[in-house]
Amino acid sequence: MRSLLAIAVALVTFAVADASGQFGGRPPSGSYTRSCSKATMVGSVLTAECKEQNGEMIVTRLYVRDCSGDISNVFGELQCSGRYLPPGSYAATCSSCRAVGSALACTCQDKKQAPIKTTLDLASCDWNSRITNKDGHLQCE
Repeated sequence: MRSLLAIAVALVTFAVADASGQFGGRPPSGSYTRSCSKATMVGSVLTAECKEQNGEMIVTRLYVRDCSGDISNVFGELQCSGRYLPPGSYAATCSSCRAVGSALACTCQDKKQAPIKTTLDLASCDWNSRITNKDGHLQCE
């Protein structure tokens, strides 16, 4: 009976540890911690209350999976000092791609080769998603 209880406790402990790793965890370090508070992680998204230019605190978030270097607070917006663009076939038909907060913004060609400015919130994508261009619009796959 004790061994059955020990196995049950071990399974619950493993499930809780696995869920905390997927849906939370310790926020990454960075200079943002000097002017932001209440930092939390949900998946790959860092959310914090950060000081704006006028001194007010606002809630801001950043998709940190592809961040490199320092994470800073720039007038109330969390920003990576560098970012690796996420993988995907969109790179062949999109240009001027950049990270904006937790989003990827690009100019992509539609089926008629016309340029369309499009944005995708990367927080809406699964961890292993690849980004594609579907008729001028970025999508997770």
